[in-house]
Amino acid sequence: MPQNLDESDFLEKWSQGIKDTDVQYSKALSSIKPLIAFDNAISNDANDVCDADVCVAVYRKKIELTTTKQKLQQEHDRLSQDIETYNRKIKVLQETLESCKDKCLQESSQNKTYKNLLKTAIKKYEKNLDFVITVENKTDTSYEATFKFKPGKKEMLKVLIDRTKGEILDYTVLHELPNDGDMKDITNLLYLCHKSIQELKDC
Repeated sequence: MPQNLDESDFLEKWSQGIKDTDVQYSKALSSIKPLIAFDNAISNDANDVCDADVCVAVYRKKIELTTTKQKLQQEHDRLSQDIETYNRKIKVLQETLESCKDKCLQESSQNKTYKNLLKTAIKKYEKNLDFVITVENKTDTSYEATFKFKPGKKEMLKVLIDRTKGEILDYTVLHELPNDGDMKDITNLLYLCHKSIQELKDC
């Protein structure tokens, strides 16, 4: 306690300072010199100290700032932990995204190859295989694709296709091809291009 104040005077000043906090805060914030003087008085046991009212306000401000600093540090620590957690999640998501991207690119390349193969094979038989395809009886594992000859829309072939692999599970010949067509040709075509039927599995 400053030596130029006895205990009762200091307590009275302290109480008065607490009641008039707005004024004391204004004084404390107006200049940093009282804080320096107060600290010097405590450390050096000097007789010449700052005004007691200002000392009280400065002391209260120091406590307030210390408490605020502690709260901010706690919040900083909590946010740092959250950031670490989110960064780990982001890393996992990025790895998953890259894996999906590679898989999609691979499947896209395969589908493009299969489609080109199908187009080439159909072009070879286009005079006799001018047909349309309808999809029906879909389940989670398979569906039926019916090939119809366009001029008369006669059903030529019904094929059971695996939805997952896009492969032919079974087929039924429904009508012979006109124009001297050979049903063996269309069967061979389907088996030649059976993987290309994958493009129908999501219909």
